[in-house]
Amino acid sequence: MHGRKMSDVAVELIDTWLGENESLEQLRQTETARRTNAVSGVPTIASLIEETLSNHDWALGKLAVDVEMPVERINELLEGDRASDVELQKLAQRLVKPDGEAWEEGELVDIRLAEDLKRRRQQKR
Repeated sequence: MHGRKMSDVAVELIDTWLGENESLEQLRQTETARRTNAVSGVPTIASLIEETLSNHDWALGKLAVDVEMPVERINELLEGDRASDVELQKLAQRLVKPDGEAWEEGELVDIRLAEDLKRRRQQKR
């Protein structure tokens, strides 16, 4: 670093890092555009998969089949109805965390307990 300040070196490294990440973001945007906007107007397989996965009704139906519960019951749970122990067991097999890891039944029981406490507090008011 002969004659250069540490802060100058740090700024230079950060600028380089930001430039590389900006380039990566541009590549991601280009790839996304390529997958979703087919030049000829014909959809791509990737865009069809993305569209299917974003279809709430399809996803709800798939979840209902996977957990062996009626769609109506899942809708009730979505509205805040209390899940039974059996329903928690079934849901623990299919619900995933944002990182893709499956929820464990014990974690779902803890969440239900927190929901129960919240309900009790609201009923007292």
